[in-house]
Parts: sequence; structure tokens; C-alpha cells
Amino acid sequence: MEKTACPILNTHKRLIEIHRLWHQCLDNYFDPEGFRTNLNATIQALRNLTFALQNEKNAIPEFDDWYSQWQQKMGDDEILSWLNKSRVKIVHQKDLETKSIARVEIKSYLDIANLEIELPPFIPSEIIGSECVSLLSKKYPNNKIKECYAVIERRWTEAKLPNWELLDALAYGFKFLSNIVVEAHEKANCQSVTCTLGDSLHTLTEEEIVTGDYSCMNTQQEIRSSTITLSDFATVSFDYKEVKFKEDIAKKAVKRYKINNQFNRYEMGLLEYSEKVNDIAKKVLLKDKYHRQIFMLHSPSRKWEIIDAEVENQTSKFMLMSELAKLVKKNEVDAIIHISEAWLTQDIDAVANGTAVSETDDRREALCVSIIGKNNIGKSYTTFFKRGLLGKIILSETEISDNLGELNYLNPIRRIWTGN
Repeated sequence: MEKTACPILNTHKRLIEIHRLWHQCLDNYFDPEGFRTNLNATIQALRNLTFALQNEKNAIPEFDDWYSQWQQKMGDDEILSWLNKSRVKIVHQKDLETKSIARVEIKSYLDIANLEIELPPFIPSEIIGSECVSLLSKKYPNNKIKECYAVIERRWTEAKLPNWELLDALAYGFKFLSNIVVEAHEKANCQSVTCTLGDSLHTLTEEEIVTGDYSCMNTQQEIRSSTITLSDFATVSFDYKEVKFKEDIAKKAVKRYKINNQFNRYEMGLLEYSEKVNDIAKKVLLKDKYHRQIFMLHSPSRKWEIIDAEVENQTSKFMLMSELAKLVKKNEVDAIIHISEAWLTQDIDAVANGTAVSETDDRREALCVSIIGKNNIGKSYTTFFKRGLLGKIILSETEISDNLGELNYLNPIRRIWTGN
């Protein structure tokens, strides 16, 4: 692709400078003085770009008429107006009135609470978690709080722009001005993607250059966020993976578990297929002496996908269901089959007082297969079992129920489907 000399060299350099300064703000997010210094520099660079553009007006045909339209847009835009006023304040008066806050979401299968705490940016997550437990203990039993997890997002905000995180505001301003720079190149008979002046900070796609929507500026929330348990304030994570269909493995499974494979899962009704899945799950349990936790997600376009998702504890399971709910929304999933082993009990009082189900006196081990669908489809298959000599599995009769109301772990997915 033939390169063209940049017609607005100084303006384009200011844009590249802003990109680099934005990253320096991110790098100093947990250093108040470093963040303040780079924030001030980025705001001034954003405003200086327009000064540079006006000084290079002779390179752009019919500049005055064209730029006056952009000036109107900048004057009408909340963020661009704030950037202009902030630059004046920084240069002629004093620093901005910034503060560091933590937005904390407390979650189980439900969104328990949303808290906002003002704090220094370097306060450890365990201190924030401890404060959350203290606040929640006035309303919830201690054992229930400690099963929850907290998603902590640290944010710098400014008094005149309270609803915006400052890096997001700077990224918005960058994208706005980038669109002006791209259009200015075009008016000067040059394309930004073929301009000889390039950004050396990191590789950019053509789409990023043209739109100003840099992916690096859209992912920084993950850097500012952490997830901890409220039991020990440790960082918590979990893992799940999609199981890809491989014909040779499928043939081995059919042989190993003696599966009657004379059916087409894509043509069967959801409830009919869930019954078939339950039969296969029992054969797997009998043969292997255990069954991994599996989620099968159905969507009209993608048909069936299998998710293998082992979790360490209840908190990890809460997080898993939240992530699966995002997949349900993204892939327009309309039904889910869940297969797992579980301990079940009828001792509600013991569980309410903090006893783990696996520690209750009447606990029973079961293979559970449930299907839940967007259109009020629901059925569960519960097969209690005992472990005999050498771990031999002894199955009871499968109990079938149409009532899934007590399966609270499915609530994140129900909320996606109902919009609540």
C-alpha cells in the first residue's frame, strides 16, 4: 500500500501523543501523583490538538466552513465541553477536584448489593472486602455473606463529571478528535491508514485507525477490577471450557458407555433430548464412578454447545453462573441442560445456620440433570445413589419433577430471559 505524506503533521503528532499519554494515565492508575500529572498532560494535549489543526488550516480546503461544524459539535458535547473547561482550569487556576472511589458489586446467584466507597487508590482489596462484610452484616447472616464474592472496580472521577470514570472520558475525547483528524486527512486528499506518520506505541488495525475506537482503551476496566471472596478476601477465579466435538472421541464414548446412538439430537424436542441425556449421564456415572459438571447450551443458530465447568466451592459456582448468563445473552441461548453430582438434604434449618449440605446428617448423594428453557420449559431428573464395595454405584429410581423454582443457581440465566 503506497504511503502518502501527512498533510497535517503537527496535528497528527498531537493525536499520537494523546494515545501515549492515555496509557501513562493507566500505568499510574494506583499512584495518585503520577495519575494527576498524566491526567493534566492528557487534557492539555487533547485541547492543543485543535490549536495545531487551526495552525495547519491551509492544508485543508474550505477549512473554515468545515471546522465550524466540528466546533459546534464540540460545544454541544458534554465531554468535549468538560475537557475545554478543565484545560483552562489546569493552566490558569488549579488541579481538578478528583477523587478515587471503589464501586463494589456483592453477588451470589443474585445481585446482593451495590456499594460505592471513597478511598485512596492503593488501599488493598482485602480492606475493601472487610468494609463490605461490616456493612452487610447488619442485614444478612454471616455465613451467607461469606459465600458471596465482591467485584471491585476502582475509579477516578472528577467533581464536574461525576458519572464518568476519567480514563473513559479521556478515551471518548480521543475518539472524538480522532474522527476530526481522519476527516481532515480525507479533505487533504490523504487517507489516515496510508499516512506516512504512524503510531509506534503498539500495533493498530485499520478499523481502529479509521474509527478512533482503540481496543486498548476499551479493556482497561479489567485492569482496574478484581474479584475476591468475602470469606477470606482472596482473589478468586474459576475455569470453564467448551468441549469441541471430535468424531473419534465420540465413537469411543459410545463404545465405553454402551450408548444407543440411533438418535439425532438436533431433531429431537428439548424435553425428549433431556431425557436421553439423563439416561447417558447415568451410564457415565455407573462406568466412571463420577460425573463431571457439564452445561449444554442450545441456541437456534449454534445448536448444542457443551461447557465443561468444574468449580472448587460455592463462591466459584456463583461466578460461573454469572459468566454463563453472559454467554446466554451473547449467543441467544434458549435452553440449558445441566448435569452434575450433588449432595442433597432436607435439613433446611442446618443449612440456614451455616452447615454445608455435605455435612448434614440426612445428606444423600445424587446425579442431577435439569433442563431450563426460555419459553417456560423446565424439568429435573434426580437419581439418588450409594457407593458400594470398591466404589460400585448403586442407583435408585429417577425422580422427575416439573418444578425448577427451587434451583436458585439458575436465577442469573432466568434474569437474562425475563429482562429483570
